[in-house]
Amino acid sequence: MNSAEIEKFADSMVSFLKKEAPEAVEKASDGEIHEFAARCVRRAAPYGIDEVYLLEQFVLFSAWLGEDFDTSERTPWSAAILRDKSLSADDRMSKIEDYIMTQWEGAK
Repeated sequence: MNSAEIEKFADSMVSFLKKEAPEAVEKASDGEIHEFAARCVRRAAPYGIDEVYLLEQFVLFSAWLGEDFDTSERTPWSAAILRDKSLSADDRMSKIEDYIMTQWEGAK
């Protein structure tokens, strides 16, 4: 994504996060949410996550698990999944979602 596309995507994520993760963004201003989403897009790029739907998931997981979920010692499983190049980006994000929904008790 180029800078203009990142800005447009980050704008759309403000209402998305308020709807999908209200508890994670309730104390943040729209500008803070926008900047958070833009940072997430940049963090997702090295993992080959660049489709809008997958980026939405990456941002949502960042809101639930912490902005550094892809590198944090609290969530080492996510880094292992994201670095697994034998899986497509879609499969990696699905695997993270499955893990969150079935095994990680700190989510949401």
